[in-house]
Amino acid sequence: MAAIIEVGPEDSLATIRAKLLAASEPAALLVIERGTPALRLGPGAKVLARLSRERRLRVAVVTQDASVRDAMAAAGFSVFASVAAAQQARRWRTPQPLGGRALRRRPQRPSQGPQAALVPQLLALLFVIAFTGILGLGAAMLLPEANVVLDPASTRVEAAVTAAVVPGLGGVDYGSAAIPGRRVVVTVHGSWSQPVFSRQDVPDKRASGVVLLVNRRATPVTVPAGTVVRTGSGQAVRYRTLEEVSLPGVAGATVAVQVEAIDPGPQGNVGPYLVNTIDGPLAAQLSVVNEQPIEGGTVRQAGVVTQADRERVRAALLQRLDAEAHAAVQEQLGPGEFPIRESLVRERILNEGYDKLLGELADQLTVTLSVEYSELVFSGEDVSKIALAGLQGVVPGGYQLTPQGLETDIIGAEPGQAGWLVHALARGIARAQIDPGDVRRAIAGLPAEAAAGVLQERFPLASPPVVEIWPAWLSTLPQVGIRIHVEVR
Repeated sequence: MAAIIEVGPEDSLATIRAKLLAASEPAALLVIERGTPALRLGPGAKVLARLSRERRLRVAVVTQDASVRDAMAAAGFSVFASVAAAQQARRWRTPQPLGGRALRRRPQRPSQGPQAALVPQLLALLFVIAFTGILGLGAAMLLPEANVVLDPASTRVEAAVTAAVVPGLGGVDYGSAAIPGRRVVVTVHGSWSQPVFSRQDVPDKRASGVVLLVNRRATPVTVPAGTVVRTGSGQAVRYRTLEEVSLPGVAGATVAVQVEAIDPGPQGNVGPYLVNTIDGPLAAQLSVVNEQPIEGGTVRQAGVVTQADRERVRAALLQRLDAEAHAAVQEQLGPGEFPIRESLVRERILNEGYDKLLGELADQLTVTLSVEYSELVFSGEDVSKIALAGLQGVVPGGYQLTPQGLETDIIGAEPGQAGWLVHALARGIARAQIDPGDVRRAIAGLPAEAAAGVLQERFPLASPPVVEIWPAWLSTLPQVGIRIHVEVR
């Protein structure tokens, strides 16, 4: 079973070699996309041929790229148009070990003597030696190549940024660091009850006592319960009898009867002989007097609704409705939107009512409100755009901000001259920029160890560079820069 290894235009020769070495099967099928530059020329194919020989890997190629097909076929690989065709093939060609081909024997000519036969052989030997030397020199100058892998250094950067949220703005304004905002309108309802704080004295118990009724005529009379008697001077205090009594028809006859004040409170408490008048028709026949004080009228503390009580209960309800309005706004946020809690505004009171009148006696007051609110919201993505622009200003020279690792934390908001200001902390990762041309010029012709030292000294790297030379027996990098392949991860 052959491992299928996919190779794309972004893969360098070093990456392709690593993929082959990582294959778990003894056979591998390289599926190469069009436009893969690492294998379009002969040296890349030769590197893979050498690797397959050294590791004894059976390798075949699937590609539609004519340049890759020709280079890989010339290196000794079987090349197929599809994976299915490769899998159905009975056998694959494998690159053969390096070595000279056997010279074809020419037909022997009639012997011309030992010395005459030796001259052509010597000339041929000298030609082969010279040609081999020229080829070796050319190969030493043209065939060597090197692969250099660099891991650029990275550094974390952060910046505090502020964005102005402007309702109705058409888009992000980088010049003034302004972003669009919108107001979300909600309506909330509720009621709230709490004890009244204002207290006052109110009448409680009625005063009571005994009065003496006197018949002034010789005619009997019956006095019904509820007959009203009162004080005769100052502000009249009225009392009613609690039982029915009768007096005989004798002038001067008397009867005692229980009375209580009609109105509760201490104003019903009077001293002796102050109750002296009977209301109604019985006043012509009877007289009345209290020989003892009438007492027992009291007051108590009771709540009374004042404007201050209304203001307190209203303020308490509005505080609760403010929180409910903010929660209602959050339910209407779009993806990635954030509210500015401090921008919550009570637009108008739609309805307000109380269950008690001003001045009414009550221990508790209830208010009911309907309120329309609005709150400003903004897009977190817009803040990130401003944050990215802010981070660009703190990136060190020679570094470039990467899309990965960009974070924006909203810290808070405050009112500004043109609207609300949102404060955020932006963090990101800046990566060193390395020009492959500068790398080639810096190390061309150097020994591998010296080249690694130059790279670490001249370029910001996160890890030691990888320098590979082919053929392996060479210790010096090519003089020609195009033979040095640089991969910047």
